[in-house]
Amino acid sequence: MLARTRKTADIVLSYGKKGIMALLIWGIGPQTAAQVLAKMHRWEEDLFAELLGAKLKYIQTRPFWD
Repeated sequence: MLARTRKTADIVLSYGKKGIMALLIWGIGPQTAAQVLAKMHRWEEDLFAELLGAKLKYIQTRPFWD
């Protein structure tokens, strides 16, 4: 739990408002948010499109995790 909290804090410190918005999306955890935010996005819409894709992937794969 401490590692997850630390990673979340690192994302907020590094990316600011974009990091918070990424972490607020259902299905996007600190690891996925860090992967998406680390990529270069020329436009903010590209960032949101990639976050939406990650959310959809979560929705599709979540039933098979158990």
